[in-house]
Amino acid sequence: MAPSVLIEAVVDRGLGGVRAAALGSRVRVCADDKQLFPSMGDKARMFQDLRHEWNFRGVVSGLGLVGPGEPWIPGTLPTDAACAPTAQAMQDAILGPSALRSLYEVEVGGQRFPAVITKQQPDGCFGVTAFRPDERGMVQCIDYPSMDRSAIFLAGETAPVIVPERLLALEVTQANPQGMTLTIDGKSFNEFLGRVSPKVSTGASPPRISMDVPKRPKKLTEQVGAVLVALQESEAPISVNVGASILSHFISGQVRSGDFGASRLEKWWTVHLGPFAEHKIKIEKKNRFSPIMTLSVDDEVLAECSGDDLGCPSDEWRVKFTMFGERHIDFNVCEETRDGVQLESKSVVTRPYSYKHTIEVAYQRRKVDDLTSAVLTIDGVTFSDLNFMVSYHDQANMSVTREVLELSHGIQVPRKVVAQDTRSTARKIAGRVWEEWKGPMNDVMTRKADETGAMMSHVGSEACKLLSLQKSAWFTAPLCTRPETEQVETI
Repeated sequence: MAPSVLIEAVVDRGLGGVRAAALGSRVRVCADDKQLFPSMGDKARMFQDLRHEWNFRGVVSGLGLVGPGEPWIPGTLPTDAACAPTAQAMQDAILGPSALRSLYEVEVGGQRFPAVITKQQPDGCFGVTAFRPDERGMVQCIDYPSMDRSAIFLAGETAPVIVPERLLALEVTQANPQGMTLTIDGKSFNEFLGRVSPKVSTGASPPRISMDVPKRPKKLTEQVGAVLVALQESEAPISVNVGASILSHFISGQVRSGDFGASRLEKWWTVHLGPFAEHKIKIEKKNRFSPIMTLSVDDEVLAECSGDDLGCPSDEWRVKFTMFGERHIDFNVCEETRDGVQLESKSVVTRPYSYKHTIEVAYQRRKVDDLTSAVLTIDGVTFSDLNFMVSYHDQANMSVTREVLELSHGIQVPRKVVAQDTRSTARKIAGRVWEEWKGPMNDVMTRKADETGAMMSHVGSEACKLLSLQKSAWFTAPLCTRPETEQVETI
């Protein structure tokens, strides 16, 4: 997560009457305890408009990957079966060169080579590992510690990679310093208010669902007489660290209401964004004579200002913000090779479930403020219309098979495929031979099947013609009768 920026602007209008109005207000602007204005002293009068900008740069996608979701193993070549350059050269000498694949390409000396982005630096450059042949034609891993963005491309693309960027700008005008504005990419700062969910305490991690997955059962084939019978080993159940109700609520992500309370100068609500994300939202008026209202989320101030500062009408105070976060399920699964062989070693595969909810707090101002009338809505649904959160007491942890887990909750157990091929060199070569000959063999078999089908079709057609001619001969041949002149001699 990018570091936050704390911006503080103080405007002192003074108490000097006409003289103070003529001289102007005194201003101080700070960011992260660094004073931006004035350069010296505590406060100073402005003689021109002030604008200060901060540029934020995002992280390029696919950092450290050779394929979608496939991390690169340092020191290996990104082929179908990742291995070291020396082992790859031995296979290439026997079977011919194999194709390299990667998400990105770099341009060096007018030529493009497959590459992996290993690091993104604060100055906008990138650390890159490129795969290029040496003078002997052997592919090597070449590290470039600082490469400009203009030389990095998505595989097959012509335009350089795009890195997301944001521009944060603070504007303070000389004529109206207390009307300062803060924008992000030209839009009002108010449109980007948000909080991360669930709330995480210092040194603690949010609750997670974990599943311990046993090995997949093996299929055994027996031959009984001339009939092949497929048998399957009994499947050990998956152990889940929560009960069925919590898992169902987790998958649905349903927003539910909790406790709430109100008085004339404050009102608070408790909302549950799933089973583990509980948030307390409170609106209060600390000074009954001031138009300033305070909105807090999880006891941290989100907005403390008047309705005018938010661009609201004079009789309204309204704030809209976003709660965004991720729920996670950790699957402890057995690793397996590319050819489907399950290993004894286990690894954790985390599957995230992202969510985003828009929350709005609105209060219609009155001559005598009464915050009991404030309204909270989540995704357009008022707090009173949400389902109430029930407590899960003494629920036994689940123990369920893969099939039931998928049918009942829609959860498919992921696989952890080892990126590096663990087979021996002989098996790798045999696999390569089969991959190279599989296509031609299939073509030959398909062609032979087509020829056989054409021949059988021709034989069948000729047989039909023969039967048709024979049938015609049966119906057109003259009947064998005795001639009229023939006489039968009797004795």
